[in-house]
Amino acid sequence: MNSLNINYVQHAELPVAVVTGGTSGIGLAIVHELAADHLVYAIGRNDKKIKDLENKTNIIPIKLDLLDKKGRENFFRNINKINVLVHSAANLEKISIENSDYDLWQKVFNINVFVPAEVTRLSLHKLREHLGRVIFINSGAGQRGIAGHTVYVASKFALRGIADSLRLEEAAAGIRVATIYPGPTKNINKKEYKDKKLKWRESEARDHAKAVRIIVDIGDNTQISEISVRPRIDYDVE
Repeated sequence: MNSLNINYVQHAELPVAVVTGGTSGIGLAIVHELAADHLVYAIGRNDKKIKDLENKTNIIPIKLDLLDKKGRENFFRNINKINVLVHSAANLEKISIENSDYDLWQKVFNINVFVPAEVTRLSLHKLREHLGRVIFINSGAGQRGIAGHTVYVASKFALRGIADSLRLEEAAAGIRVATIYPGPTKNINKKEYKDKKLKWRESEARDHAKAVRIIVDIGDNTQISEISVRPRIDYDVE
């Protein structure tokens, strides 16, 4: 019996959540939020951050490079059930068209688009079995263009297309699909916002996690398809 099965047996009464990018930022906040009543697999790559989550109640940190095809398939083949799948892993590089090249496009789309699509595909059987939820942590960049961020924006628009189409494809199977669009968030994109001392211009990661909670807790006859979470004073407001 592998470790995934052992952990499942020990927490068999709990629904299971899988959170990619679950060891930092918004993903970590989501892991802590869901661990109140789920067994949560927090996927990440950083050894220290993985270690920090060891022995936390209802949290199982998993060191996994999601770009590793074999490792990715092995994890999702061996996990026993999935009730909630949260896609939070992302590449946040700031790249304009002028500064881009094919390899940069490939790098950003690999983690922001291709990985969540493939992870979802690998999870569909278990999600259908448990009438699960898929939650995509997108970005305000998935709702509008942003100068100087073209590659990132394009990847987030593509992720929105995946979510919207998946919702239609899997509705009859009982899977509910939601997208959260976070705005500027504390401790994320530090290079961009570190010199702007503006009160209420960045949300807290835990508030995005509360949006996930709303989606997870909604009644059986309802789904929330989209939530935008913006700072109290947005950057469009002067």
